[in-house]
Amino acid sequence: MKSQGTKGEELFERYLHSQELHWEYESLPGQKRPDYVIQHHTGRCIFEVKDFDDPKPRPTDGYDPSPPIQRKMRRAREQFEEYKDHCCSVVLYSGSIYRAIYPSAVLCAAFGPGSRQSYESGGKLDPTPPRFRFPAPGELPPDLQSLANPVLSAASNRSISSIIVLLNYALSELHLEVWRRLYLRQQAGEVLSPGESLRLLSELGETVPNTWRYEGTLRVAVLAGC
Repeated sequence: MKSQGTKGEELFERYLHSQELHWEYESLPGQKRPDYVIQHHTGRCIFEVKDFDDPKPRPTDGYDPSPPIQRKMRRAREQFEEYKDHCCSVVLYSGSIYRAIYPSAVLCAAFGPGSRQSYESGGKLDPTPPRFRFPAPGELPPDLQSLANPVLSAASNRSISSIIVLLNYALSELHLEVWRRLYLRQQAGEVLSPGESLRLLSELGETVPNTWRYEGTLRVAVLAGC
């Protein structure tokens, strides 16, 4: 591991080490030198890590998370210009509460806020991982047509193969118990009313201690087309 680096680089190296992956740092010979290279039997896998810090000045009445994410991806894409024949991934890490990079926010920044679930849940709890699709222009009203033109697409992206989001993870026993109870009721045929999760959270909060599991766990979310 390098003696110095950003927090995002430190966490990414920790993840690579946990997966027993051998990496090289800034080892490519071109004019641009992305951060990490992993040699794979199918070719090189190249990674550029981008950190988010607190904005100056800090927002006081809300903010749009998309513009700073888009700026980071554009800068990462510049680093990949010479390596378009390889698998290139931008790695995002935020140490700021003012720079949200949860996966749905990153998806909207990368592919446009027209992104939405690829299936209709009907308001039901669903234990399967979320899947997203991006609507065609004909699916949107006239005033929202621009949302069907994503920043990254088959037409506009020739550099970024995937986006990797580094997230700190801890599991709340209280929130897990709320989800379990609601899911069992749903499986028994009950139609859950809006706000039921908040009502149950308030009720259980008086009796179920809000302890945590897996504190300090590093979670990696990979966003890629399929």
